[in-house]
Amino acid sequence: GSYRATNGRTYSYHVSNTTDVGVEIYSKRSYLLEFDLQARATDEISWFKTPEGQYITVKAPEKLNSAEMNFILEKWSVAEQAVYSNDYSAAAACMDLDSFADVYLIQEFTKNLDSGATSYYVYWDGTKANPKWQATPIWDYDWALGGHTCEKPIVTSGASDYNNTMDIATGWFTKYKCLTRADNDYDSNVLNFQAQIANNTTFWNTNVVNAWNSDIYDSIMSVYSDNGYIKTAYDANLASYNMNETRYGFITADLIVKGSANDWGSKDTGDNLADCYKYLKNWAVTRANWMSEKLTETVSVSLDASVDNDTNTITLTPSVTRSKSSSYPLTYKYYQSTDNGANYTLIATTTDETYTTAELSTGSYTYKVEATYSTYTKATSTPTPAISITGNEPVLGSVTVDAPSTAISDETFTVTVTPTITSGDASTSQITYTLYITDGTTNTSVVTKTVTGTSAAALTATAPTVETERKYTYYVTATLGGTPVNSESFTISVNKQQGSHPVTIYFKAPSTSVYTPYVSLNGGTAVALTKDTTKNLGTIYSGALSIYWWKTTLNIDSTNTNTLKFTTKGTQANGSISDKFNGSVYYFAIDNLVSGTELVNLTGKDEYIQNFYLTPLHMASPDINNATDTNLGFTAIYNADTGKYDRYRMGAKVDENGVQSVSIDSATSAQRYIASLTPLSQLQSQLYDVNLDGEVNIDDATLIQKSLVG
Repeated sequence: GSYRATNGRTYSYHVSNTTDVGVEIYSKRSYLLEFDLQARATDEISWFKTPEGQYITVKAPEKLNSAEMNFILEKWSVAEQAVYSNDYSAAAACMDLDSFADVYLIQEFTKNLDSGATSYYVYWDGTKANPKWQATPIWDYDWALGGHTCEKPIVTSGASDYNNTMDIATGWFTKYKCLTRADNDYDSNVLNFQAQIANNTTFWNTNVVNAWNSDIYDSIMSVYSDNGYIKTAYDANLASYNMNETRYGFITADLIVKGSANDWGSKDTGDNLADCYKYLKNWAVTRANWMSEKLTETVSVSLDASVDNDTNTITLTPSVTRSKSSSYPLTYKYYQSTDNGANYTLIATTTDETYTTAELSTGSYTYKVEATYSTYTKATSTPTPAISITGNEPVLGSVTVDAPSTAISDETFTVTVTPTITSGDASTSQITYTLYITDGTTNTSVVTKTVTGTSAAALTATAPTVETERKYTYYVTATLGGTPVNSESFTISVNKQQGSHPVTIYFKAPSTSVYTPYVSLNGGTAVALTKDTTKNLGTIYSGALSIYWWKTTLNIDSTNTNTLKFTTKGTQANGSISDKFNGSVYYFAIDNLVSGTELVNLTGKDEYIQNFYLTPLHMASPDINNATDTNLGFTAIYNADTGKYDRYRMGAKVDENGVQSVSIDSATSAQRYIASLTPLSQLQSQLYDVNLDGEVNIDDATLIQKSLVG
């Protein structure tokens, strides 16, 4: 007869029974099907032929009528359609794919001559509510495990790592086994059913890889390793084996190899039992290890945890890495410890990729996760650090300060502190703020204040007593619930309060008369500054101009705010600054001596920054792109031993003999300092700070490198 399935696949078949038992009976039966060769299949009572040309017999029940054959063909057509259309989801809906993976791996490992062509069984259990096709049982392995010498046809198009010589222990065979249309008629262009599903990428990565890694490889090695099952069986039955050989000469006479009139190609595996055992063990171990190299997967898992103290919960997120990019689903088992990892309790098992705990009580918690498949643990994470649940108690994350840059000796100044609460409600909590003054070694408390809530707090302190200007470093510590949090440090310049007093004013300008600077006080008559010949900062434009500090002394009443205005003799430069000017010495520079208006107060800066900031000598200057000289300039740094200003080129690496040069070693030395690999002297730090921001960082190393390449 012939049957056209709902999906359009057409089958020819043979049955012998004409009695229709009714769909209520045959739909609840179980069916065992065997793939076979044409000559053998057509000798059976019930058989059918697939659209690809594969012959399949119905082994049980044997006597089917047409209606029952059509029923089973409809069920089988769904599986074949899914497999040959490479539809994994459809295959998973009608097939127990894990069983097909197990049988495939057994056939592949043994390199069974009959793989997927004959003695290949599938089973349908109609007694189940939602039956699926299963690959079972396994049978007929007489020509397997290297026991045959022939080559069998495979589909080589698109194949890789294959070897179809049966006694060679390496290479895929079953994966590329072609379909057998008749007894010895192979279609080298069509994979058989078992090979077709094995070439589905999702099936391979999900079912095959997992089956191999879960238990099949271990089971194989438990049989064939040096102390495995076959060694135990060999030792236990050696006397009987020897008696058989003495009586029948089965191995010595090569009865299988030489006795076959058809010379079917059985392998001569040795002259005695010991040789045969050794061949089998070595062949099996070699093949298992070759397959393991291709299939073994390593899985690693890490665990991230985040706490929500508003809800008293912790969210756990595992991250999995797989060496084979397999896609079989993992189940996560989450474990919790309340004693810092000494003991763990399983709290959840889920396939979700995140898990949030139930509400937790206040305390410390540690977690780990197991990534599992079926009953096998694939990987276990390292424990998380201890995580604290603080309940609704507020947590102080950071504090910021707003402080004045200057203060008057022996007078008060105010620092405003603002807290940041990362969780919880601090509206009724008390936060204690302490202002410290530090010299980098000793920290001295200046003032302490406790406030309620998260509003900004004002700390009022008295500035230190000074005779001349001096810089002091401060920071604030905020404490909430016993946990202290420090602010960033900040600097305040302290001057002595003076009434009318002489103030020396310095201004940076070239030596040419057109740039001669003038200063006026509170709108009064402009006074020319005088070039200080002791403070020559170097030359620019290949020596055409020299940069100096120009100076003058003004009598300033610092009781009230004063305004200084700077101009030049022959340019449009015009910049002003207002302050009480309590100090005795001030340093200024303007952004552009031709037409600039931005006046910068360099008072209190490190000397090398004072000397070089806003100077065309420096490559980071706003004018550098318009200057002739594009190399790093130099700065004058006072040498107390000689009482003179020593000149050093910016970016220079100074050796032990005082010899300096700018080279790639400069940038490398700066980078090593940034990475905390090499210390720098104070002089080196000043010279490497080529952008004059008061620190040596990656920007400076980059600028040095740029200068070397022009």
